[in-house]
Amino acid sequence: MLPKTVSALNFNFPLAAGDKKEDLNLILTPAGAIIGRVLDAAGEPVANALVQAEGNEGGETAATDEQGRYRIGGLRPGKYRLHASPRPSQFSSEVRTDGSEDLHYSSTYYPDSLARASARRLDVGPAAELSGIDIRLVRTGILSVSGKVSGMPGGVTPTGIEMTREGENGYGGPQSTVKPDGSFTISPMDPGKYTLAAVSYGRSPLHNLRSAPVEIEVAGTNLEHIELRMIPPFEVPGQVRFDDERARLPQQRPARQSQPPAAQPAVPPRQIHLKAVLGFQGDALAAEIGADDSFTLENVLPGRFHVLLSWGPAYVRSVRIGSTETEGDILDVCNGPAGPVTIAVSSLMCQISGTVYDSNGPAANIRVVLVPEAGGGRGLQSTPVKADGTYSFVALPPGKYTLAATDADFNPNRYERGVALEDYEDVAESIDLRPGDKITKDLKRK
Repeated sequence: MLPKTVSALNFNFPLAAGDKKEDLNLILTPAGAIIGRVLDAAGEPVANALVQAEGNEGGETAATDEQGRYRIGGLRPGKYRLHASPRPSQFSSEVRTDGSEDLHYSSTYYPDSLARASARRLDVGPAAELSGIDIRLVRTGILSVSGKVSGMPGGVTPTGIEMTREGENGYGGPQSTVKPDGSFTISPMDPGKYTLAAVSYGRSPLHNLRSAPVEIEVAGTNLEHIELRMIPPFEVPGQVRFDDERARLPQQRPARQSQPPAAQPAVPPRQIHLKAVLGFQGDALAAEIGADDSFTLENVLPGRFHVLLSWGPAYVRSVRIGSTETEGDILDVCNGPAGPVTIAVSSLMCQISGTVYDSNGPAANIRVVLVPEAGGGRGLQSTPVKADGTYSFVALPPGKYTLAATDADFNPNRYERGVALEDYEDVAESIDLRPGDKITKDLKRK
């Protein structure tokens, strides 16, 4: 393992049988650090607070000492948001005799923001140590969310509340266990917008329950009487409608000349897959499409899902539930089954190609990254730039994307959608692809 004083270097190259690679020079980039203190509203140090540096390449964490001091090292060069969270038991409730509400310290972004979007970003250079980066925790009212869950399972199956905060694709915020009578209370709550759902996981998928999700906004007052209705797993029957014959069939795998006809690769079965818009429920759900283009998704729990295809070149153009059709790949079954589903599939895919330039002309040994707009069902894509500076993306569904030339060691697997190109926003390009578009877009190297 490399020491924290340098940044690891990712360098990929092909090696065929008998190849030799000599005279390779690997340059290690010195890592940076952020140093400061966490303070309360009176300017007093906060001990044992958790401080996290959030960057595009992941993050590092540290806890404050008795003087509220912290040091986060091992940071790769780039831009970071800094976030401090007091331990839940650090501050007791403040009971006041004048009738004013109790206060507590909320998770705070540097220098004093409750919202990630308004946090100040810090630019950490190679071997740089940014000192004096003090975070002053924000005091907010002690707010709670309470309500009742109906339709809970009998027996000893536990039921809990899962929360997703707006802008975060995963469960965030306080969690709560539902009492046997169905009541729940979550406190303290930081201000913000959340999606709530009650969940019970039984001994098999058939015994899982999930409530219809409810969107709430926590502001200056407590939220009470939130009702969450549990919905058992259900089936979603449907039909696929193809805009053209090319979209109907999976692309045949190329045959090898040495293979006899009986050993040629078979065409894989056509399937549709569900990917949850928020959280992770339903990500493993899939259904095979029959010869009559029908399908049945089983053991579906309520939610909003992207409908993805197992073959190509094709994409989901629209989804119709009953008589309501919406453009895009979203299947909304938040309230359970709502009628027959029809999925329209098209093969009018798109392409983007171009050349990357720096001050010396066409640039090589870098990577181009393509990020779909927030809420898109498809993930981030990247491709290395060829020796002549050219790049290309093929078989893209229509939609809005952001495109940029990044560093060669860019690791797309560790980047979050929506923030992936923050370090390259000054050279990023926005593209709106229409069905069948083939666009040439040259890029500038940062």
